[in-house]
Amino acid sequence: MTHLTPDLPARSGGEYSMLRKTNAGGRIAQNGARRRRLRQLEVSMSETELSGGCQCGAVRYEITQAPRDVHFCHCRMCQRASGNVFAALAPVRKTALRWLAEEPAEFASSTVARRSFCRHCGTPISFAYNESEWTCLTLGSFDDPEQVPPTIEYGVESRLSYIHPREQCAQKETGNGYLANMINQQA
Repeated sequence: MTHLTPDLPARSGGEYSMLRKTNAGGRIAQNGARRRRLRQLEVSMSETELSGGCQCGAVRYEITQAPRDVHFCHCRMCQRASGNVFAALAPVRKTALRWLAEEPAEFASSTVARRSFCRHCGTPISFAYNESEWTCLTLGSFDDPEQVPPTIEYGVESRLSYIHPREQCAQKETGNGYLANMINQQA
C-alpha cells in the first residue's frame, strides 16, 4: 500500500525536473513515451486546471497543481477499497485541491490512512495518509482522466496473475517503513 511517502520531498529543480533536462543542443530530452506523456501533462496544467467529481454530481473538485507520481496500486487494501483489481490514483498537495460542492465522506481504512467517497452514490474519490500533505485522487473521478497518465505501479507483489505490468510504469513492491505498524481496519 505504498502510494506516497508521508511527505514527498520537493524534487531538485522543480516538480518535473527530470523532464527539463536538456541535451547538448539545448532541446528537451524526450526519451520514451512516459516522459512525453508527463511533458504533455505539465504543459496542459500550466494552461488549465483539472476537475472531477462523483457520478451523481454531489462531490466536485478542481486542482491547481499537476498530479505527481500518478500510479496504480495493486495492494489488497486498494483492491477492496476500489472494488476493483487495482486502484488508480493521482497525488496532489492538499492545498492544491478545492472542493466545489459537497465534501466527500471519509472512512479510516487503516490506522494510517483515510479514503473518501460520495455519501450519496458511493463513488471513491481519494486516499490520503493521515500525516501527509498529499491526497491521492482517483483517476476515474477526473472529468478527463486521459490528462493524468500513470507512471508507477505499487504493490506489485499483490498484482493479480491476469493483470500484466505496463511497460511504461516503474514497478515497486509495498514497502515496510511507514506502514510496518499499520492495522488494517477493513472487514
